[in-house]
Amino acid sequence: MSRTSTMRRIGVGLLALVVLGAVLWQTGLGGRPTALAGARAPGTSVAPLRRVVTRQPERRTIRRVARIPADLHPWQEVTLASRVTGYVKSISVDVGSRVEARAVVAVLDVPDLEAALEAARSRGLEASARVIGAKALLAAAQASVRQAGSESAAARSTVTRMGAEERKAKADLRYRDAARDRLDPAAGTTLTLVSRDAIDEAHGKADVARAVWEVSSAQVEEARSQVAVAESREASAKARVDAADAGVQEATGADLAARVAVVEADRFLGFATIRAPFAGVVTQRWVDVGDLVRPGTSSDSAAALVRMSDASTLRVRFRVAAPDAPFCKNGNVFRLFVDAIPGRELPCTVARTAETLDVETRTLRAEGDLPNPDGLLRPGMFGRVVLDLETHSEALVVPAEAVTTVKRKSSVLVVQDGKVAKHPIKIGVDDGIWVEILDGLRAEDAVVTLGKDLVSEGEPVEAVPAQAVAR
Repeated sequence: MSRTSTMRRIGVGLLALVVLGAVLWQTGLGGRPTALAGARAPGTSVAPLRRVVTRQPERRTIRRVARIPADLHPWQEVTLASRVTGYVKSISVDVGSRVEARAVVAVLDVPDLEAALEAARSRGLEASARVIGAKALLAAAQASVRQAGSESAAARSTVTRMGAEERKAKADLRYRDAARDRLDPAAGTTLTLVSRDAIDEAHGKADVARAVWEVSSAQVEEARSQVAVAESREASAKARVDAADAGVQEATGADLAARVAVVEADRFLGFATIRAPFAGVVTQRWVDVGDLVRPGTSSDSAAALVRMSDASTLRVRFRVAAPDAPFCKNGNVFRLFVDAIPGRELPCTVARTAETLDVETRTLRAEGDLPNPDGLLRPGMFGRVVLDLETHSEALVVPAEAVTTVKRKSSVLVVQDGKVAKHPIKIGVDDGIWVEILDGLRAEDAVVTLGKDLVSEGEPVEAVPAQAVAR
């Protein structure tokens, strides 16, 4: 093949490429802008138009959300510790053991407490015996009081009776003395009006009446002495009753103290059996059989036996930033995504908040309760919360890529009469996909969504609706 023929072929190829480029330029393919439509005078050229994709604002329900890291915690967790000193006699659980509520976890050997319980029971029996003896003394003293009271009453009755007899004797004495005194003047006369025997009889009766009165008086005094003796005996019996009653009270108090000591010793002995406070799983174990444990708190590692947790329900804990805190309330819906279970969305609600911001982090602590019946989720897993803060229905929205924000001022580009116009806007909720427009746009405006960085305000463009691009 000659050199001339080869050059001819190359020239034809270059001509074909020029023609193909011209065709592509006219049709606007390959991302190049097209020429203005319409007829033009031969020999004249028109500046090409840039193509932009536009979309009209839409009415949608839009939610403002917060994306926050979260941690999963057990519903309840506890470290079981001993309240008494003893040796581990038996332990029936290990790490991973599932334990029912009130089930025995460990038993301690506590000989000191067992001895204390026996001593307390012995003192209790002794105190009960003292109570019985004191009550018997009280009953005897009360019987003595009753007997002394009866004797006092009888003595007082005797005094009353003797007093009556004394008064009777005294009255009879006065009568006899009067009769005698009436007869005595006739004894020295010669008249025989009254016989001597009558006068002697009157004197004799008067003497007898005086003797009877003196005996009655003596009996009254004796009866009064008996009353004094009986009252003294009654007072002594009452004193013995008071003393016996005090003895009963003392013995009863000692018996009560002994019973309390028995109950207390038995209660402390009960601490030697450690039970699960709730149903859960043992997550840590620190002791073996034979280990010596001492009383302490759950935070004291030297006293800790095992740790267990209940993960049937998990606490989803997260912290909400201060600007979003006023919108985080009980009942707010959120979605949990756990890194260990990719692709799964777990719906939940806010169950409680701290109501106060942490002054160090300026965040609000919030929690949600997530049922975990299958045990798929584990405490300690890391997750991400998408929390719904605000919901606006029928909001006017545009795609997020259509909005430009510079120095906190937002705007969009709109195609009007074939030219680009810049509209300042006021935005509301932004969920990362759609942006709510509060002011600055109309529903019929053609907003530039693609190509806005390649055009400037006032530049003529060719607007292509997004629906046409999708087709």
